[in-house]
Amino acid sequence: DLENLKLADDKILGLDEQLEKIKEENDFLFESEDNQKLPKFVGPGGDDTKTSTGTIDISKLAEQASIRR
Repeated sequence: DLENLKLADDKILGLDEQLEKIKEENDFLFESEDNQKLPKFVGPGGDDTKTSTGTIDISKLAEQASIRR
């Protein structure tokens, strides 16, 4: 809302208040620890008890590839 913004000494007065309101109403637009949830994967049979750790165990992938051959 440009009507509520004022320029004083190279600072924009009222901007912080407007940004806080936007952050409260649209928190998905801003990074925070609360918003960074790991994806949830569903295993065979609908087992959704495991969540991603964000890492891949390469040794397990190589083992699985050799088993499938």
